[in-house]
Amino acid sequence: MKINPILNIDNINVYEHIVYLLDKPLIPVSSLKALDKKLLNKKLKVKQDFEITENINLTENVLRMSLKGDTEGIRAGQFVNIKLDGFYLRRPISVCDLCGDCLTIIYKAVGKGTEAMAKMRTGKKLDILTGLGNGFDTSASGENPVVIGGGVGVPPMF
Repeated sequence: MKINPILNIDNINVYEHIVYLLDKPLIPVSSLKALDKKLLNKKLKVKQDFEITENINLTENVLRMSLKGDTEGIRAGQFVNIKLDGFYLRRPISVCDLCGDCLTIIYKAVGKGTEAMAKMRTGKKLDILTGLGNGFDTSASGENPVVIGGGVGVPPMF
């Protein structure tokens, strides 16, 4: 009897009690403090397809990309990992804005991967890992929150 993983992200499979990497036991789930219970209960969607609805230059090498997809598992201050065709590593980009099923990111084209992103057109589908990072609870920030960021790290602060 084959047991299916309860979660699969690239080559990492999460089963009921053990996390496997490339089908080799990696670590017992009980010792993974960072693994959210929601993730184990499959309530939080992590890997999904988003469609580019906009990808425009704000400056010569800073762009804004709007994506349409399931944003349910994303909250303020988190980031996404974008899989790009022809590149081994995903690109981590912080979330700038969420509105319904639309997700906006702002990124700087500084290397081959982000330069490839800059050439992407409306309608292209992207494989994205969402809901990554701790994020922050905006309801706990009080009336006058202090936020610190710089460069392309500023957009999530809005």
